[in-house]
Amino acid sequence: MKKESEVRRRVTRMASEVLVLKKSIAKIEKSMRLLLASLDMDDTAMVDACEQIDFNEFRSRLSLRACKSLEKAGVVDSLSLARLTVERLCEVKNCGETTVAEVCELLAEYGVSLPAED
Repeated sequence: MKKESEVRRRVTRMASEVLVLKKSIAKIEKSMRLLLASLDMDDTAMVDACEQIDFNEFRSRLSLRACKSLEKAGVVDSLSLARLTVERLCEVKNCGETTVAEVCELLAEYGVSLPAED
């Protein structure tokens, strides 16, 4: 009995430590995304970065709503993705804050940030 309670106590403690680590990792990832998004990319850098993206793989990682929103915005390949702005994506019907965030976060994983219109 004593061994079982000791094992349970250790497992419980380890589980709580894992949760703390997960939260810390999530904060770090969010900070990285924000830093990447804050980088101002000029047009040439944006095109170069987007050309490195496998567009089909990129789309496969998005929700159906995000894929449809990109289609409605005229984004059909990496080059048209390079011309996309946050404002243009926000103007798409049924493309809300969550969908925009999803696209921006995935792009940040590729080292690309959507520019704001000047």
